[in-house]
Amino acid sequence: MKKKYSEKYRRIDTVCVMILAVVFFSFALVNLIWSVFPGRKDYSENEKRKLASFPKLTFSNVIEGKFADGVTDFFNDRILFRDQFISASKKMSSLYGVDYKAGGDQFVVLTDKGSDDKKKKDDLDRMLDDLNKSTDAVTDPPETDPPEVTGLKLSKSEMKLTVGSGMTVSLLGADGLTSPFAWEIDDPNVVEIVAEEGEKVDVKAKNTGKAILTCKVEGSAPLTCTFTIEALAVKEGENGIDVMTNGLFIYGDAVYSQGFFDPASFTSYADTAAYYKKTFNPERMTVVVGPTSSIMIDNDNFRDRLPNQSAAFDTMAGICADRGINCPDVGREILAHRDEYLYFRTDHHWTDRGAYYAYKAFAESVGFDPTPIENFRTMELTDSYQGSMYEYTQDERVKSFKDSVEAYFPTKPLTMTIHTKQGEVQTYDSAIMEWSPGYPAFLCGDNPYTVINVPDNPQDLNVLVMKDSFGNAFVPFLAEHYGNIFVVDARYSDFNIVDAFEGYHFTDVIFVNNIEAASSPAWPTLYLKAVGAN
Repeated sequence: MKKKYSEKYRRIDTVCVMILAVVFFSFALVNLIWSVFPGRKDYSENEKRKLASFPKLTFSNVIEGKFADGVTDFFNDRILFRDQFISASKKMSSLYGVDYKAGGDQFVVLTDKGSDDKKKKDDLDRMLDDLNKSTDAVTDPPETDPPEVTGLKLSKSEMKLTVGSGMTVSLLGADGLTSPFAWEIDDPNVVEIVAEEGEKVDVKAKNTGKAILTCKVEGSAPLTCTFTIEALAVKEGENGIDVMTNGLFIYGDAVYSQGFFDPASFTSYADTAAYYKKTFNPERMTVVVGPTSSIMIDNDNFRDRLPNQSAAFDTMAGICADRGINCPDVGREILAHRDEYLYFRTDHHWTDRGAYYAYKAFAESVGFDPTPIENFRTMELTDSYQGSMYEYTQDERVKSFKDSVEAYFPTKPLTMTIHTKQGEVQTYDSAIMEWSPGYPAFLCGDNPYTVINVPDNPQDLNVLVMKDSFGNAFVPFLAEHYGNIFVVDARYSDFNIVDAFEGYHFTDVIFVNNIEAASSPAWPTLYLKAVGAN
């Protein structure tokens, strides 16, 4: 009897094991097919990052173990129903949370600080070393002077521009010239003359192609400048290194990010800025670092448990000063207005008012008179905005938090030309989209390349901005001063900016990032790749 009982359960165990084996094998097979399916997603909305791609099969990758690690990362990122599992996990944890008390105020930790990625830091340092050893990468292209004609010449004989950008061309050596002269463009559909002022002419690129600007001087041979207007390449997909996924917590009726700072990684960030200064030779190289929202918390009992962002700005200033880099103390300016609405409750960005104070700190640091905030036309775009924090955390408590979005419009007319992630070119007469009810209204969201032309400002006052999405609300304020504002988001651009802007003089180059991005290897790595690093 006992033997029959034992055999019965042994058969049941065998059947159960076989069923489980079939289920696991089937799941593994389906998952394998799904992982290599051509239509699979390469970006995780829940995690705000690009998923691992399949590694290259090379001898060095196999020997160093990179290929095996890459294959593991590839399949881990493509487990069937992965997004659903992550979302369910976040929602379940949000039902209980981890509650603490700090000075009588309740807050809830949503995510802990992540570990530093040493490998990314090592790769970044290698890229910097390689670039600084290469003389070809940092040598300014030789100036080609146009042939002189009776002592006259143009300030440029040839020039590359991008759609939407402008510049000033001058007739040199014309002091005392009595002969009349006139400016002409052979293809106004490619380049148009937008203003003439004696010996100077302002031109603007309208479409891709070539056009010749001619200055005809009576009694002399014509003087010409050939313009080539190029399209710029973009990347498919998204990189997803903008949302601060580490150290999020609820305090009162808002979600905050702690603002972790790493001096060693920021040193690499400053070294990257120094390389840009060496490469583009601007009059000023500036890093505008935005503090995260936790700097706004005014609670002595709780503040001691957060990274000291004010002290971080002092450290950053010293590191930048050693490299001749301008680093305005945005944190000090933000703290001076702590009682104002400077950060969203449901989004990791600053509000447009917060971005204004960053602009004010920058303008004062480079000798501009910042436009008073009361001079801007304002408009509330929405009073019920819900930003990135719920989408990332899936925390049920965050659903009840709402934000208003107020915009401060530039005081001068402008045109903004954006090159979208889909490779389209779109032109607007504003840098802020009134129809967009949220933070994406600023600069029309994140795009690979954007150029803003302000006709009322000097067309030879030009700025290149390399930014994360904190820069979106900051950039429109630059229209108070610059004739041309070139904005590159290296997550989505796929062109070499040294080649794209060859011969174009930038008065300023600015990096705009939040403090966590500025002390992470990811962003300087992107910036170095944008100038040709491998």
